[in-house]
Amino acid sequence: MTRAATILLALMVPLHSVTGQAAALRIDFTQTGGPVQAGFQPYYADHESASTFTEQFYSAFGSKIVLMPIWPNNPAPQALQMIERSSGSALAIDWIGTDARVAGADPLVLAIEGLPAGRYAWISYHHDTQDQTGLFDVTVTDATGSVTTRGVDISSGAVAFADMTIFEAVIESDGTSLITLSFENQGYTNVSEAFFVMNGFILEALDGEDDDPAPPEDPWTTSVVISEFVASNRASLLDGDGRASDWIELYNGSDRSVVLTGWHLTDSESNLRKWCFPPGVILPSGGYLVVFASGRPEDDCVDQAGHLHVNFALNKDGEYLALVDPEGAVVHEFAPSFPPQEADISYGVWEAEPSYFATPTPGRRNQRAFTGLIARTVHSASRGFYDQAFDLELFCETPETSIRYTLDGSEPTQQNGMLYDPQRPIRISTTTQVRSIAFRAGWMPRGVTTHTYIFVDHVARQPANPPGWPTDWGHDSEVGGIVPADYEMDPRVVDNTLPGYSVREALLDVPSVSISMEPDDFIGKAGGIYANPLSRWERKCSVEYILPDGAEGFQEDGKIEVHGNSSRRPWRMQKHSLRLTFTSEYGSPKLRYPLFPGSDVEEFNQLVLRASFTDSWALVSWVPSRYRPNDSQYLRDVWMKESQRAMGQPSGRGSFVHLYVDGLYFGLYNLAERVGEDFFAEHLGGRPEDWEVNDDLSAPGARWRAMMAVNPSTPAGYAQMQEYLDVENFADYVLLHLYADAEDWPHHNGYAAVNAVSGDGRFRFFVWDQEIVLDCHGRAASRIDSTGGAGDVFQKMRTSAEFRLLFADRVFKHCFHDGALSLAVSQARYYTVARWIDKAIVAESARWGDTQMSTPYGNTIQQPSPLTNINHDLYPPAPHGPDYYFTREDSWVVERDNIIHNYLPAIHNAANSYALLSVLRSKKLYPDIDPPEFLINGDLQRGGSIASGDVLTMTNPNGMGTIYYTLDGADPRKASASGPQRSVTLVAEDAPKAVWMPTGDIGVSWTGGAEPFDDSTWTDGTPAIAGASGGVGYERSTGYEAYIRYDVEAQMYARTAACYIRIPFAARASDLADFNYMTLRVRYDDGFVAYLNGTRIASANAGAPAAWNEGAAASHGDVSATLFEDFDCSAFVGLLRPGGNILAIHGMNAGATSSDFLISVELLAGAGADDYSPLLSPSARVYTEPVSLAARTPIKARLWRNGQWSALNEAVYTMGGSGNP
Repeated sequence: MTRAATILLALMVPLHSVTGQAAALRIDFTQTGGPVQAGFQPYYADHESASTFTEQFYSAFGSKIVLMPIWPNNPAPQALQMIERSSGSALAIDWIGTDARVAGADPLVLAIEGLPAGRYAWISYHHDTQDQTGLFDVTVTDATGSVTTRGVDISSGAVAFADMTIFEAVIESDGTSLITLSFENQGYTNVSEAFFVMNGFILEALDGEDDDPAPPEDPWTTSVVISEFVASNRASLLDGDGRASDWIELYNGSDRSVVLTGWHLTDSESNLRKWCFPPGVILPSGGYLVVFASGRPEDDCVDQAGHLHVNFALNKDGEYLALVDPEGAVVHEFAPSFPPQEADISYGVWEAEPSYFATPTPGRRNQRAFTGLIARTVHSASRGFYDQAFDLELFCETPETSIRYTLDGSEPTQQNGMLYDPQRPIRISTTTQVRSIAFRAGWMPRGVTTHTYIFVDHVARQPANPPGWPTDWGHDSEVGGIVPADYEMDPRVVDNTLPGYSVREALLDVPSVSISMEPDDFIGKAGGIYANPLSRWERKCSVEYILPDGAEGFQEDGKIEVHGNSSRRPWRMQKHSLRLTFTSEYGSPKLRYPLFPGSDVEEFNQLVLRASFTDSWALVSWVPSRYRPNDSQYLRDVWMKESQRAMGQPSGRGSFVHLYVDGLYFGLYNLAERVGEDFFAEHLGGRPEDWEVNDDLSAPGARWRAMMAVNPSTPAGYAQMQEYLDVENFADYVLLHLYADAEDWPHHNGYAAVNAVSGDGRFRFFVWDQEIVLDCHGRAASRIDSTGGAGDVFQKMRTSAEFRLLFADRVFKHCFHDGALSLAVSQARYYTVARWIDKAIVAESARWGDTQMSTPYGNTIQQPSPLTNINHDLYPPAPHGPDYYFTREDSWVVERDNIIHNYLPAIHNAANSYALLSVLRSKKLYPDIDPPEFLINGDLQRGGSIASGDVLTMTNPNGMGTIYYTLDGADPRKASASGPQRSVTLVAEDAPKAVWMPTGDIGVSWTGGAEPFDDSTWTDGTPAIAGASGGVGYERSTGYEAYIRYDVEAQMYARTAACYIRIPFAARASDLADFNYMTLRVRYDDGFVAYLNGTRIASANAGAPAAWNEGAAASHGDVSATLFEDFDCSAFVGLLRPGGNILAIHGMNAGATSSDFLISVELLAGAGADDYSPLLSPSARVYTEPVSLAARTPIKARLWRNGQWSALNEAVYTMGGSGNP
């Protein structure tokens, strides 16, 4: 019994019906009138209907047995126990159970009355309804008393019989006492762990001599057989560890349970005892047992879901396989070997004959057997590019077969397609996809063979009305009528290309993807995905990858659908993105091919053919201020992903291909990895189900919500946040989007994912769908304060001083020297990606370059004024007017060069207000001081190779400050909660305040220059709100509540934009003598003037002088307002007096009716702006002289000045080698 909870029993449906036996009671819990497992008797009840849970009667063991489920602690069981079909899952059976979320729901008690005296074996079958990971306790009460078995581990796999837990017990009856079995959850941690259920049970009489069910006369003469196995498993069934191990299924066709303890499975005729079943494995009558042939060396291996694993794997080329009883007798075998096997096709027994099965049925009755497998058809010519017509022959090596083929993309079947005549080869003279398959009665076809033959010169002359294709793409309500079809290759482009850039050369410059499918499934008005792009339909298709140099590509069957959101609307886009899914439903469960050079990932579940939407010429309508076809490049999103990878972060890969659908050219597409659970598992490890993915940054899960509950503003909170967030990855992700002026972000168009099951539990962020970038200067300044999606995380993280400095470190690392976002490197990367399609774009311009003029709805081309103005806030010129169309030379190259030579340099030009560094400094995301620079022998060199005797020196670009550095890889700075070690807080944020809304000019005496001043009536905002940080203000929405201790909405809103605040504080004479450094820290919305003892010492968004009722000259964003901004007031430290002082604030709102207002301050002073000691790493040194270098020297350095650290500069120097800065 100790192993019972880990042994899993597969489906109890027998190959042939087995009637109930007098010596056994088999109960299947099911809905009234529902299906019943063969060989079982039903216990009928209705879903959540208490009145139907009644005592029911059965005949067994020569007596009438009464069975009754009860919930003793619950007066309303209809709300707590459930019997229902588990629809939409692998478990198409019913169950009875308890809902542990409701008090009194458990335990579930089964009461059995009328059981004759004797000993009985109990076996019950259990599973969880979702993903329970808890345990349950079972208490059996019989004639001997009560025995409780604790901690039975419920299954946590998919809802399938193959994942059930069985519970075993021995029951003794005295013939009169009531027998009860109580099942009770030990507890649960979330909603998905709330259900414990039972599917049914078996009660068998024992023979009185031992605890085993009564055996037949000959205990080892049984009808247990190897009913089915898969020797080349890809996706037919996954084991409990998520692996596609081979598997073997046993079936018990006898009328008794069989104890398999001591039985063996083997793949060696010379070693019949190769693997032995462990104790406690019982195969009931009519039952199935699946074990995995994974080849694990342990003799007693059980995976995470409780599945048994044998210590050998099956050979798909064929080998011996046998089931052996404890005496060493072969009970069932495939000898001398089973025949060669195919992926995900099972082999086993059908009507006592070995057979193949097209659909594996682990744990269920075998279906539709085949005598043999038919070889795939072979074409005499391979897929590729052709110039001359040829005759195509079709072959099949399996004798007595007939071949059928199609030329329209549809799948050939016995009813569809033409019968191939070996005496009449197929003439191929233009672009054609040929699909063929062979048939033979009683044999299994091996799938359709598909080859596409592309005649490039014919593609260049693709007509406006190709034969067999519709003249329109259906009706769409948004366009108000018919969507016109668009097929033609524009002869204005085809006939006017530069040398080396012909359409032929363009079509042969990148790989091609050919989609073959039923024409009506693609373009049919009733069910075609392209004619109904707003649908979410999937259709079966063939996918071919064809390389222009003739190298090996691939062909796989899968599913295709229209991809995207707005881009699928005909009003917005004529050319639609498409998604490819590889699934065992139609072919291989994954595409296996080295698709992206440089990537370790060679298996893919999904790929996307991206049409580039807002970065393409196929736009029909657009928002001119956001994007337009004039500056389309097709590569902005690719550049973003390549940039993220260059920054050292994982990112999706992509390439470019030409697309053909049923022989017709559809243009240039970006073939990209689809981001999802499978993507993260392949790239970062774990199983797909281990990953929580925030899809489009708008589908938060439990881990995300837990992360967002953390407050990172304190050192402890920041440390806790790092348990949820990869802070370097996130900083790089945000930096990249700010650098590129990303428009459609941060609220969506991105992915975040975390593996908290088998990974480190930290979210990482990934670029996705970033086509609106590098096209409008100044977006960074607005997006930096945005919320939603990644913006919510960023605004939260900005409250942490530690994160802000980390962010600055990443800025210096990537944006300076040879960093990933330095000017030269950014330019080179853009040029490199552009070269990927430098020729291929010509074919795209012929296919889609005239979309705006050929589509009768949507926007019309607009030109900048003057035409020479290509500033990205306006438009690059559109060529070839008035009948505009876009080409490589007149459009694409112009914009490419503009980005490289104008746009990217402007990001780095400090003279521009929108320059990245200027924006970051204004938002306190980059220090006002620069880090030290490294020189080797007097020349600037950041890392790399050095020679013996070379000397490292450092320069301070700021002139003042102290350089600290380390040579052991440590940061010279030690993380600190706040500024310098010797600072004194003169005014704490929660210091008491006198607050008043002025109604007239009272002069300046209130600012502290003429004390005493009577502020006894300054009581606005009182009583103070306990728990808030100490600020003065109001909030009519949400955002500032935690900062406001003095709520002045009643006195200020719609009355005035000015607020006066007086804060008295004391200073010690012993401190004043040392102070020469003072900082005022302010949270403000929207402006202020600060006075110390009557003298103005700091201000923001305020006039000079400020009128008595003056409001703020500009607004200060809500996010920025919650962050302390530091103002250096060291020049006014002499205003401090021993004893009493007054800090006065004239707070200013942007308007009297502004929805919120906030002023909150701290005043700190310290000794020696550059002389006091910051918190340092133990290995930190002060730079005073040149540094001697070792064979390999890692150096990290920062500047400390006026209580502020610079960003980190780091490098590695290697003698005679290459460093890694």
